[in-house]
Amino acid sequence: MRFFLLLFFASLVSAQITQQTFEAKDLKDLPVVSRFTGATLLDGNEVSYAEVEFPSPQGTKDPFIPQGKLSWRTYVAPEARSPIEVYRNYESALKQAGFAIKLTCTPQACLWRSYSKPEAYTNRIVALAPSKRLIVSYANQSVPPTDLISSGNAAGLLASRVLNGATQHLLLVIGAKTTNASVTLPDKKTTLRDLGERTYIFVALIEEKAPELGNVQVFDSAAIKTKLASEGKIAFYALYFDTGKSDLKPESKPQLDSMAEVLKSNPAFNVYIVGHTDTVGDLNMNLDLSRRRAQSVATALTNT
Repeated sequence: MRFFLLLFFASLVSAQITQQTFEAKDLKDLPVVSRFTGATLLDGNEVSYAEVEFPSPQGTKDPFIPQGKLSWRTYVAPEARSPIEVYRNYESALKQAGFAIKLTCTPQACLWRSYSKPEAYTNRIVALAPSKRLIVSYANQSVPPTDLISSGNAAGLLASRVLNGATQHLLLVIGAKTTNASVTLPDKKTTLRDLGERTYIFVALIEEKAPELGNVQVFDSAAIKTKLASEGKIAFYALYFDTGKSDLKPESKPQLDSMAEVLKSNPAFNVYIVGHTDTVGDLNMNLDLSRRRAQSVATALTNT
């Protein structure tokens, strides 16, 4: 009988759900700010470039829409850690790291433009970089942060700093809630309600930068002629090759046709065709590949 009871107790322990069950092991903390000690990383995502509305002061006419790399993370704090304790820790750490607190929002006084509740901004952010992990089981959709951050007692802040010439904006939203049972892990069985009443933390970061341009070309012979005449050169990005090869791919034809049209209508033009490669491989190999790709373009233009 005693042996049976011991086995039964062990099976209960092995089935117990702990806070660490919810750790997103394929995600890392944001490089700018750590998690609250003992907190569990639940979800997050990032995109290389976004334009998203961040809080601006009440009474301002225009919204604040920073542009750049967007990252966000959601955490659950250890048991018995209150939202205000977590909030003060982040506030202190950000100030010590050179961030200026631009705006604050509490249940007693929210000074953010357009919204009285800080979590109103989180949905906009997650829409641009959708949740990777948590799902609403009945709809099989990414969970919005408002299912984690209570609208009744959430608090938040907006902080900014300039580091090595780049501007960073950090949005923090914190609230306590017993989450809806439909918010689950990918197994669709383990729910956040299993954790009980907890403090949830949403952190979003915009690192300002300009978008990477030059990835789209307009196949316009008039524009090509104008740029050649005014600048004496033009770069073409819609010429496609397989890695390490010099044969033009079929999807290069629209760009080649527009180039050929300019040369045929302007026989006095004398042009050099210069090829470029990426940095994969050694220098001599890439020089040879560049020459062969330039020759493939010249041959294709001659035969067009």
